[in-house]
Amino acid sequence: MSEKTILLVEDDYLNRRLTRKVLDENGYQVVEAKNAKNALETLANIKIDLTILDINLGEKEMDGIELSQEIYRRFHIPFIYLSAYENKRFLSRAYAVSPTTYLTKPFKNSDLIAALEMALH
Repeated sequence: MSEKTILLVEDDYLNRRLTRKVLDENGYQVVEAKNAKNALETLANIKIDLTILDINLGEKEMDGIELSQEIYRRFHIPFIYLSAYENKRFLSRAYAVSPTTYLTKPFKNSDLIAALEMALH
């Protein structure tokens, strides 16, 4: 398997560390962004194969759903949501953008890796 580069967009430091550890252990190259601005800068400068997006990226910040719309429009790469949000309002907004999948936190490591593998093939 060739090494795939994943952009992990998560505002919470501990959640980023945990998710990165799982991805590193499974052979993925990981680039991190703590907000939408950092994510868009990264996407403009590095070849990314897939993006993992949290929905809540902090107060007064573009959320992950808005970011996914930009990613799709500008970069045409697959993305998955990894979020604690499970209410219908967020889910309907998220599904409208056609993510590869939507995983909730806390996640099972095997579920995350399976979602990535499906999105990348």
